[in-house]
Amino acid sequence: MKLDNVTIEQVFNKIESISEFRFLYETDAIDVKKNVSLEIKNKKIDFVLEELFRDSNVKYDLLDRQILLTQRQVMQNKINQSFNVSGIVLDNNGIPLPGATILEKGTQNGVQTDFDGKFNLKVSSSDIILVVSFVGFKTQEVEINGQMNLSISLEEDTAKLEEVVITGYGSQKRTNVTTAISQIKGDNLVKVATPTLGTSLTGQVPGLLVTTPISEPGNDTPTILVRGLSTITGANAPLIVIDGVANADGINRLDPNDIESVTVLKDASAAIYGAQSAGGVILITTKRGEIGKPKFNFSTGYGFVSPISVPKYSNAALQLKGLGFSEEVIEPWLDGTNKGTDWLDEVLKNTSGQQRHSLTASGGSETVNYFASLGYVSQEGQVTGDNQSGNKQYNFRSNIDAKLSDRLKLSFDVSGRRQDRVLLARSLQDNIRNTGLTTPLQPAYVQGMPTGGRVNQSALIVAKSEGNRKDIVDVLGTTIRLDYDIPKIDGLTFKMFGNIVTNQQYGKDWLVPFIYYDEDANGNLIEYEAIGRPVNRPQLTERFDRSTSLTYNARFNYSKNFGLHNIDAFIAYEQYKLKSNFIQAQRLDFDSTAVPELFAGTTDPNLIRNNGSSNESARQNYFGQISYDYDGKYLFQFHLRRDASERFSENERVGYFPGISAGWLISKEEFFNVSFIEHLKLRSSWGILGNDAIGRFNYLSLYEFAPGYVFDGSLVVGGNREGLLAAPNTTWEKKETRNLGFEFGMFDRKLFLELDFFKYITSDILISRNATVTDVSGIGSQLPNENLGEFENKGFEIQTTYRNNIGDFNYNISANFSRTKNETIFIDEPDFGESRIHQSREGRPWGTPLMYVVEGRFLSQADIDDPNKLGLGNVQLGDWIYRDINNDGIINVDDRVISDYNEIPQIIMGLNISASYKGFDLTVNTHANAKVKKFTHFYIAGEINNTAEYYFKNLYYNEAEPGTIPALNRGRDMNSVTQKDASFVRIKTLELGYTIPNKYMNKIGLDNARIYANGYNLFTFSKFNDYQLGDPEAFVSGSFHYQPSFKTITIGLNLGF
Repeated sequence: MKLDNVTIEQVFNKIESISEFRFLYETDAIDVKKNVSLEIKNKKIDFVLEELFRDSNVKYDLLDRQILLTQRQVMQNKINQSFNVSGIVLDNNGIPLPGATILEKGTQNGVQTDFDGKFNLKVSSSDIILVVSFVGFKTQEVEINGQMNLSISLEEDTAKLEEVVITGYGSQKRTNVTTAISQIKGDNLVKVATPTLGTSLTGQVPGLLVTTPISEPGNDTPTILVRGLSTITGANAPLIVIDGVANADGINRLDPNDIESVTVLKDASAAIYGAQSAGGVILITTKRGEIGKPKFNFSTGYGFVSPISVPKYSNAALQLKGLGFSEEVIEPWLDGTNKGTDWLDEVLKNTSGQQRHSLTASGGSETVNYFASLGYVSQEGQVTGDNQSGNKQYNFRSNIDAKLSDRLKLSFDVSGRRQDRVLLARSLQDNIRNTGLTTPLQPAYVQGMPTGGRVNQSALIVAKSEGNRKDIVDVLGTTIRLDYDIPKIDGLTFKMFGNIVTNQQYGKDWLVPFIYYDEDANGNLIEYEAIGRPVNRPQLTERFDRSTSLTYNARFNYSKNFGLHNIDAFIAYEQYKLKSNFIQAQRLDFDSTAVPELFAGTTDPNLIRNNGSSNESARQNYFGQISYDYDGKYLFQFHLRRDASERFSENERVGYFPGISAGWLISKEEFFNVSFIEHLKLRSSWGILGNDAIGRFNYLSLYEFAPGYVFDGSLVVGGNREGLLAAPNTTWEKKETRNLGFEFGMFDRKLFLELDFFKYITSDILISRNATVTDVSGIGSQLPNENLGEFENKGFEIQTTYRNNIGDFNYNISANFSRTKNETIFIDEPDFGESRIHQSREGRPWGTPLMYVVEGRFLSQADIDDPNKLGLGNVQLGDWIYRDINNDGIINVDDRVISDYNEIPQIIMGLNISASYKGFDLTVNTHANAKVKKFTHFYIAGEINNTAEYYFKNLYYNEAEPGTIPALNRGRDMNSVTQKDASFVRIKTLELGYTIPNKYMNKIGLDNARIYANGYNLFTFSKFNDYQLGDPEAFVSGSFHYQPSFKTITIGLNLGF
């Protein structure tokens, strides 16, 4: 900003036009007509004000984004509180504005509006003037003229209403963004009652798929995909960047109360992160302090967790019928004489506890700002009779920003967490699996003692065993940042940070044999040991894993305006290094289970095992970016990153990852004159993303340690043997991304819509040679993976938001929809020949299974005798009739076809609604998956299994009771009938809150108080529920592993003071 011989009032106007700051002052106290000259670029507002009022008696105070100007004199703090004025502040659409500032003009006497936009202020007299301001709106002065109740409407200041979006290594105004970026405010994540932050994102970002494969407390890390699969090698997870530091920690153990925003980079915008960007990038920004008095916020919530969509297994009577027993045998089980066992009811608790507490503090002065937090999460175990398992987590964070001089700023961030996790000796999933392998005819207990099940397994083994698996995880991260405004070069700044993260984990696994019981013919109790369930003898393993990562980043930023031409650019260098060490000790036998310590274990050297390893890795990166716009109308951005990784040979370590994007803000053109459209933008991007998560040392030959070779009949000599051969030219997987987007803002910005079309082509995927060299040659199994594969992913996504009000009722509706479909281009397939060409995966979606196509069932002898009706093997009545795909007259594995669907949904949707009315607020988050199918063939009835009731009710019994599936123990194939539609719609979060009026809270020293009730995973609507096999999202194809999902009901309180 360069201003020559202009008035102070003109300086104010200029600052207000290019920032969110507003000046509040009395005209007779400040000489705003005085002429000044200023030449300032990229400086803090404090520096500008000091220069502006250096030789005057003007005093300034920063109140958030309000700048209060007064004369340098002692102000009267105590006022004659003889008049009380109250009212409400609204926008130009009549929507209340919570957090608006109301000041008595010429004083520091003021308040902020509450959640409903209302305020109450004691002032000095009945004829004073109120100064009313709110970010994004024009400041307004209101003469009260003795009025005690006011309704104040503020006018939007469009130039100041711009949302700022976090991008890779910087930020941009939303209108200047030319790539596919989605951003969520932290306030939206706090209202999801889940212990993992990643799960909170479900349904809130278009194209983002979040699933939780395991729901065990402390072991419930979700899987996140950005716009579907990016590779077929399994390395599809997005890169997590926290406050600019990549790989600092995972997303899931962060405290949502610390989060300012979460940003997802989905296209060429991610290329600035180079070789780790192929799966997309998630940027997490934590909260920082602002100028003002200390503010404390305390939140607490207690939840009750219970399983949902639990499979309904058959009862004992139904299973006996399926096994062919007579009605006489079944009758005692029907009338209650004999009791069957509901194994899931025996294993899963109806309710377990969960709680979360958080305390934050923030504030600051002109020189130092701070944000600090403490967090605690506790989750109880979910197995009946288990009082030892669970998860406890402790978080802390401190972000401090200090202004050391007019040009130099120092930031010091420290964060840490401890996770204290106790898991049962066998996982929750393994235990529940046993409920599917144990017949309901068997009692759970005999004479009060647990029984054994199929092959000595017991569904009670986990809860009743003394064993457990304990882990203590400590993570500590520290970041120091320096920002320096370089003198004499307008717009040039230097930024650097250093980060160190230490992650250490101590684990102790104590496994003991499980004892089960039975009765002999005389009713005497017999004790048995469950062989290998989980172990044959007591076993103890202790392990310690420690890693330390160092990240150093330095960059020069340059920002300059040349009239209507605006340039923002940077160049940077980053170095990353990781060291880790692992050590483990194990004893495989104990004389007693009383002392689970290593020293108490066996001294037999054959039953003592020790292990250890160490690892180092590093990356060296150079990158830069330039952004240009002309009058905010024509937008352009280019970035390039050069990455070097030790994962590859010296000749292949360097990779280049460019990204380019452009945008056109059509609504700023003079020719554009559509009254109801305020914002219309076209944008497009192209880039190359990288994936180096492919395993290390593929470029070297692999040698394995052999246990020993026998020479001369008795001499055993250890040695090495050659394994995989080297692939010295191994390099990065590359993902070319293309995106075309449209943005619409309509009806006074009440409605906003984004539409994106995208296509990805991933090449150089590491796969093995299948066609050019086969195992028959004798060397195929020793060949390393090479950069041969190619894969495509394409689709589109829509997001729309609408906000409005009806009187005091305010509401916001946001919906998103995405459709993604992939295709395997090349995987070096062998020649299938004429009879199996339909099984080629090239040209088909990746990960879709092979299955038979059902054309009917054999329901009569005539069907069996019909030569045109074919089945698998020796067919019986009730069996499936399969399609002869290759027309060879027999049904075998060559007749399987590739399904069009797998367990990754092609369509994901979200609907998020928030509303408020007179202190009440309501939030509803809904998400849905569609075009997803899962196989249920393992749930078809077997005589020794605890089979789903649905299948026993639909078995083929005879021609009079043909059912809908084959007879007992038959038809358990992956086919077009056993593949079920697993689409669903779920009410993910529903929260109702009430903010107690401030006039009551102020009397007890609180700024605000809110009570709420929250439900998580409340309702699921799905055709899959008809089969009662479990939750459609958590269900795993072709497995007895019922993965439980849980709903949570939470009651909580938020306090501000």
